[in-house]
Amino acid sequence: MDESIVNEFIVESHESLNQVEGDLVALERDPSDGKKVAGVFRAVHTIKGTCGFFGFTKLEAVAHAGEDLLSRLRSGEIAVNAEIAGALLTLVDALREILTCIERMRTEGKRDYSALIAHLNRPQRAEKAPEAPAQTPDDPNRTQPAVPTAPPGTIGGGLLDSFVESGRLDPDAVMLAAQQQRLGDPRRIGEILVDHGALKPQDILEALISRGEALSVVKESNIRVDVHVLDLLMNLVGELVLARNQMLQYVTSKDYAALPATTQRLNLITTELQEGIMKTRMQPIANLCDKLPRLVRDVAAACGREVRLEMDGIETELDRTVIEAIRDPLTHLVRNAVDHGIESREERAARGKPAEGKLVVRAFHEGGKVILSVSDDGGGLNVERIRERAVRAGLVPAERVPSMTDRDWVNVIFTPGFSTADRVTSVSGRGVGMDVVRTNVERIGGTIDVESKPGAGTTMKICIPLTLAIIPALLVSAGGERYAIPQVNLLELVRAQAEDAVANVYDARVYLYRDTLLPLVFLRDTLQIGEAPEAGLTSGQAAVQIAVVNAEGATFGLVVDEILASQEIVVKPLADALKQTAVFSGATILGDGRVALILDVPGLARHSGVAGSTIGARAAATRGAVDVAHDPAQTFVLFRLRDDWRVAIPISGVARLEELPRASIERVGERGVVQYRGGLMPLLSLLDLLEPGAPNPARADTALQVVVHERGNARIGLVVDEILELVEEEITLDEVGDRPGVVGSSVIRGRATDLLDLPALLAHAGVPGFAPAAAEAGPAR
Repeated sequence: MDESIVNEFIVESHESLNQVEGDLVALERDPSDGKKVAGVFRAVHTIKGTCGFFGFTKLEAVAHAGEDLLSRLRSGEIAVNAEIAGALLTLVDALREILTCIERMRTEGKRDYSALIAHLNRPQRAEKAPEAPAQTPDDPNRTQPAVPTAPPGTIGGGLLDSFVESGRLDPDAVMLAAQQQRLGDPRRIGEILVDHGALKPQDILEALISRGEALSVVKESNIRVDVHVLDLLMNLVGELVLARNQMLQYVTSKDYAALPATTQRLNLITTELQEGIMKTRMQPIANLCDKLPRLVRDVAAACGREVRLEMDGIETELDRTVIEAIRDPLTHLVRNAVDHGIESREERAARGKPAEGKLVVRAFHEGGKVILSVSDDGGGLNVERIRERAVRAGLVPAERVPSMTDRDWVNVIFTPGFSTADRVTSVSGRGVGMDVVRTNVERIGGTIDVESKPGAGTTMKICIPLTLAIIPALLVSAGGERYAIPQVNLLELVRAQAEDAVANVYDARVYLYRDTLLPLVFLRDTLQIGEAPEAGLTSGQAAVQIAVVNAEGATFGLVVDEILASQEIVVKPLADALKQTAVFSGATILGDGRVALILDVPGLARHSGVAGSTIGARAAATRGAVDVAHDPAQTFVLFRLRDDWRVAIPISGVARLEELPRASIERVGERGVVQYRGGLMPLLSLLDLLEPGAPNPARADTALQVVVHERGNARIGLVVDEILELVEEEITLDEVGDRPGVVGSSVIRGRATDLLDLPALLAHAGVPGFAPAAAEAGPAR
């Protein structure tokens, strides 16, 4: 038998079954659609007829049973109901299973389908269903989709459970394998069982096929291409050969006068050929969504929901590689929307919503990328419940809890191990999901965002590139090496003066960017390349080049030595030695033949600690004392004291800003101190220094916000209510009363703010180590 003919039959049968599956789900909702019934009948009839030619008797028998049932549906003897639709969907699963066995083992498998055939024949004895009035989505008597059951001979239960139930596997062997895994064996339980001889590899393969978890290699290795695209590619290849011959002739004759024109023509042909090749890889998102109707039906039935799926823009095209990479994340989002998002009938009725929930999958182009959104009209994310589960599970540090916004809590759903399910089911509850979704999306250069409105629903939005083979990128250099930053992660480029660009906040270097603090990652430091990587900025550097990038919801600045050019690059896989690194996603070959590594921006953010971290500030202590009269444009750190009292300290007076747990405070005599950088640092309340004896309403359960001030070897921590931001403004001072340590007041960020002179304030309070310089030096000689 010709293998190519069998493979073609397998591919066409899989495609037909995909269409049949979608039509059956639609028929369950609208049994009166005779065209879909006829289409399903023709597809199953074709598969059955071809089986006789190849001698696939088992496949023919199963398909024949389905054909008989469909024939009576087509003639109108019986009508489609939930039971019949469920039986036909089980038929589709069985046909796929046999086809995969044929592909993998060239046999129809050992499974007995006689029970399934009887299950298909049973609805035929039912008389024609009586006509009933049309049912609306809100009709309480509306027929619920049948929960997919597992009649004998079909798929059901867990993989290992099926072996145990059939008597082919000893439960004790499973327990021993699980115990071995808990003791540190990195292998899967199935691999351990095979190694112990409890299972055969062939048994596992057949079980995976029966569960639909063994992918069709033949199907996945085939792609349909428009014949017009093939004609275009053939013409372009002909043009390319002509251009090559012309260049060879010029080189042989040393006639270089016409070489520039031919080179330009060669460039044009190559560009068109590249676009044509990319078209052959582009596939409609409909290929990605073909399983969703069945998925929604089954999950909704298992969860006791009524859900209507709507799909829009599925003709949008994506690279085939991207479609395969996004398939699992999309499936998980849809399952989550049905299981967690859409409420039960009772809850929806109590909220005045229709009993049937709506799930919308939409795809569209935006900014050279494809946006794929999954929206439901359910109850939205419950921030309070997320907070409670995250704190209980220890997924969020206790000191971060008071400062987290609702947006921060929503993003907690992407934390590994997080789940709001009360119990583990076949659908959810294991705490494995949204973190994997984000990881898989970012692995292909995409991003995921969530928008939720209580009581109105949730939208998960995935932004993904059109292709992974050739991507636009920005070429930069650092430490004498060249690197590529994918433009999907790039927001803008900034050139800043080095002396004013960088401050230090909570041990992180930052830049004042559009009125916010932008954390900086120095590529030279991170990769430890070039000279003195710990210096960050080279001495005498007049300006820094900052590429503002976004990853995992965090925006940060990547500081490079030089920005070179923007161009399209061909992505090549990493060498084995670099695959385990967290900061590179691939490599490319540049025009001069040199290799440039492609930066993995999300990995770089995690490696540098800027993804999901709290960024504070640390001052550049090299600046001189502030003189507002001669230099009104100064950089200040803003703080808040009690009753929204705002104060500002020149950045030259701040060594560091820290957030310290209250449990770290110790007592030395009457003073509070903390262990800090190998010594003891005394703590003083800035409010007590400004207004001795004033009540301090600070909460005892929050972390301490501390301003570290240094003078020589002396160091002190000043406790404030809240560190606000770093600002650079021209200010005009107004003297408001005679207050020690207060230079005056001004309007900063639209609010009245007191400007402090920390050395004068500490000297007036008599803090040891911060007395006036003249007093410390003693009398003049």
